[in-house]
Amino acid sequence: MLKQSLPSDNDNELDVLQSYFKFLSRNRYLLLKILAFSAFLSTIYSFLAQKIWQGEFQILLRDTSSSTVSKLLEVDPTILNLLGANEDKKLNTEVQILKSPSVLFENFNFVKESKISKGQQLERWRYADWLKSSVKVELIKGTSVLNLVYRDSDKDLILPVLQKISNSYQKYSGKDRINDLNNGVIYLKDQIKKYKFISEDSLSKAENFAINNDLLSPSSIGKNIDFAGQNSLNLGEENLDSPFKPTEFGASRVSAASSIRRYDEIIEKLQLLENDNDFYAFVKIVYPLKKNDFNYIDSELESLRNVYKENDFQITRLKKIKSNLIKNLRIEVPRYFGALKIKNQTIVAAAKRPQEILVKYQSLIRNANRDVKVYETLQSQLRVLELEKQKIKEPWNLITEPTLFPNPVEPIKKRIVFLGSFLGLLIGLLISYLKEKKGSIIFDQSELNELLPISNIINLSDLIKNNEETSIQFLVNNLYEKHENEKISFLFLGDLDNQKLSSFSERLNNKINKDIISSPNILDSKKQLNDLIIITSLGLIKKNDIELLLLKINLQGININSCILI
Repeated sequence: MLKQSLPSDNDNELDVLQSYFKFLSRNRYLLLKILAFSAFLSTIYSFLAQKIWQGEFQILLRDTSSSTVSKLLEVDPTILNLLGANEDKKLNTEVQILKSPSVLFENFNFVKESKISKGQQLERWRYADWLKSSVKVELIKGTSVLNLVYRDSDKDLILPVLQKISNSYQKYSGKDRINDLNNGVIYLKDQIKKYKFISEDSLSKAENFAINNDLLSPSSIGKNIDFAGQNSLNLGEENLDSPFKPTEFGASRVSAASSIRRYDEIIEKLQLLENDNDFYAFVKIVYPLKKNDFNYIDSELESLRNVYKENDFQITRLKKIKSNLIKNLRIEVPRYFGALKIKNQTIVAAAKRPQEILVKYQSLIRNANRDVKVYETLQSQLRVLELEKQKIKEPWNLITEPTLFPNPVEPIKKRIVFLGSFLGLLIGLLISYLKEKKGSIIFDQSELNELLPISNIINLSDLIKNNEETSIQFLVNNLYEKHENEKISFLFLGDLDNQKLSSFSERLNNKINKDIISSPNILDSKKQLNDLIIITSLGLIKKNDIELLLLKINLQGININSCILI
């Protein structure tokens, strides 16, 4: 039961919306007048406001397909990170430079002098003010294309100013490229000098450490030191000049020991193959140094046998050459794999050192490899920059020529009229609110509930509009039920229409078959009053009337029974 007696949130929201609609309805004429007046003024202003013209052009700041940075990236992107080359950051920095007075101040002076010559007072006009109000410089997102927009109230200034700015940018671009290359060359030469000393020192330390600890020195096993993690010992691809490629000495020792076992197997196999043809077929697979001879003899024999008989002189001669080659290979091939075996035995022996010695040597070789690589990369980059300096430098490319928009971009008439009308509506709402607040007129039943110390307020206003007889009969029935044995006293409160008031009182008296007292000034009479019923109408009663009523009934000790809204 309690839940049914309490108003729901939806009811409260509906009451609030209804109060808003009633407020707008009460003040609709005032709001419409203010709205129409503000729309009229906004329309006039939109036609009289100063026109703003706009022009623009696009310019390509960086051609990444041929830039110095892209060439350096092709050489080695790792060293570029070391040197701090960052194209995106450089572009953003360049945009800020292009906004600076060092590039555009001459153009600002041109605009300022042009306007002063036409009678404008701009002696205190600053560069920052001009840049903020007239110039917009920004990169098109995801590209290296710069878009420059210029605005001015003087249509004739747009194209000349854009052309001067374009010339300033192209002049700056050539100067910037030359400085960029010169600075790059100076920097790289300094780094090359530094890393030449560092790389030589690293190699020297590795050599001395190897000599002092009876290890394989870098120079004795090849100039290329690689830590790629692979040991090139693939069968049929290795020779005595193969570079030493250990990642760790443990891995190198295991790989070398494995190679020694394979070489022993090959040598043993060679000794067992007494048949020359089998020996020749096996050697062709494992021995890489005579591949051209093998291919020549085999291809020539095959082509001659297609033409001549087996006892032909040329075939016999080639078979003799092949026989002599096999005799030489029976001596040469075992020696070759024996040499590889000795080399790997040396690697195994070199790896049999205390762990701290091997770790130290590995660190020295790694440092030497890194320093040599940086030194060689720096030299390659210097060559690229030197070649760039020799080329004829073109200024930045204009993608679009300076262009003037055919129509002014400001004022935007629709926006001005809309904003002006909206502002007028807000002012109208504020004036209406203040007007009602100042008049202290009660328009909502909720306000009446707060002021009157009663809970029984009957609203018959909507019912009376539709059927006055029905509403009066409903009131009479309610009065009979609650005041069967009492005298009824009515007080008409507020600026009620006299004719409407008289009609309502007469109909009420005709319906009620008992004594009633009804008068607008009933409290001023000397009659003894019982419970009082107030009859009033929203929008016709003021807070002052309620306050005065409460003062009088408190002094006379009268109880307010209910309130009826008509």
